[in-house]
Amino acid sequence: LKGSFDQLSAPNWPHKQRPGTNTGHMARLTRVFLMAGLSKLAAAAAAAGGPQRRSCLAGAAGEGEADCPAEALPRWSQDHSLFQLDRSRGSLAVRSARGAPGGDLSLLNASEAQAAAGSAAWSCSPSAITRRRRAETMCSCRRRFGSAELPSGLRCDEVANVIVQDAAPPSSCVPSQVTRRRRAEAMCSCRRRYGSAELPRGMRCDETANVIVQDASPGPAPAAGPAPPPGAVIGWSPTSVLKSAGLWCQVAVPPPGWSLKSCPSTGSSTTLKVLTYNLYWWNLFGRRHGNGKSAGRKIASTSGPEQYDLMGFQECDHIGRIMGDARNQGLSGDYGLINGGRALGIAWRKSRFTWLAEGKKDVGEDHRSQYYGKRSAHWVRLRHNDGQVIFFLNHHGPLPVSKSGGCTGSSTAFNILKVIAENAHVDDVIIVVGDFNAEADSSRIQTLDGYLNRVFSGRSMGGVDHVLSNCAASGTANLGKGGSDHDALSVTFRL
Repeated sequence: LKGSFDQLSAPNWPHKQRPGTNTGHMARLTRVFLMAGLSKLAAAAAAAGGPQRRSCLAGAAGEGEADCPAEALPRWSQDHSLFQLDRSRGSLAVRSARGAPGGDLSLLNASEAQAAAGSAAWSCSPSAITRRRRAETMCSCRRRFGSAELPSGLRCDEVANVIVQDAAPPSSCVPSQVTRRRRAEAMCSCRRRYGSAELPRGMRCDETANVIVQDASPGPAPAAGPAPPPGAVIGWSPTSVLKSAGLWCQVAVPPPGWSLKSCPSTGSSTTLKVLTYNLYWWNLFGRRHGNGKSAGRKIASTSGPEQYDLMGFQECDHIGRIMGDARNQGLSGDYGLINGGRALGIAWRKSRFTWLAEGKKDVGEDHRSQYYGKRSAHWVRLRHNDGQVIFFLNHHGPLPVSKSGGCTGSSTAFNILKVIAENAHVDDVIIVVGDFNAEADSSRIQTLDGYLNRVFSGRSMGGVDHVLSNCAASGTANLGKGGSDHDALSVTFRL
């Protein structure tokens, strides 16, 4: 074909010698040479792949593409080193001899094409090497955008960038396939921040290695170990099942049967009155300058003759300020104050308790969509005058409200349980209070409900303030807001 055009452009060609040559005559001559070139191309194709019908190459009127045999020459893209297969032409397979001298292109014969394609209905050759970032009409094996829909029994060998026959039965996920994070939900991502892949039965995600692996046959669940002796630390002996694997908040879950719902028998009658209160500090104290000591007045007016024994504050930048307002409004008694950091504070009544230990540990973190930082569990261990030891934990949970995944969901709850198990003793009364930023049906609270008794929940913000314990409550009260955007909650325990 190139030789025919060379003749048209030769210096001694008649139309170059005579200006004003008839354009219609030139058009007819051009068609003659084009048809001559196409005939040569047809002959070459016939020699390589068997007899061809001229209409399949020249596209003669009245003979559609559907009538062409599988060996017909496919159309190609502008990059002639790479064929783009026409989806309407069936199971044609093409080899690109890109590195060959002269850049020659060769066709597979009919038997090779049929064996490689596997099915006449499939529009792409399993052995066709394709490039990335091609149009959706291409059968790209490894492309950044979009994905080819491979028929059953074929898969993409991404290392070689070829479509190959799959020996294993098709599945939505390939075992041991490494997947990336932050992909679309349609992908079978093993460790992704948002959403969760539904893995086929018998497969699981190894979150540490970020691969999908074959799951071993489930055996009997390991039983909880022997109970620690009285007075010993409860202890944390979890299983190998991980939550938030690979993240800083990674935590293993306890074995079946493990629980913190057993209330110790003290042999005496002890009454505890507990308060939990989110103070809305940035607004109530930052913008409204305490609102006339409204929060302190709420504390003092609800304390009653028995007075509060333990108080946990969230969004509390200065525990001395709020306790000073409460004393100014009538709260009596001497309280020990503990600043737990991360805007957490604990007040305990010195006349009734002896301090034993205290601590804090980060257990969760806000999601980046509403990020303020990490969230901690702040605790104190106190001995009551009658000998009973109280383990009191205060917490302000991660945002957004009821968010799961990452370091916001059930891993936060398991980390709280771990803090309790590693610091509370067997016969301690355990009380957990706070604004968990999680409603009752969230993964955080549902997880905690499995190991502790939730004795009271607030109503504000959809019910995100909670009190949990290993003992039952004898009285509860929603005290209202007192200038905050959360209700203060009061719970009484009679042990």
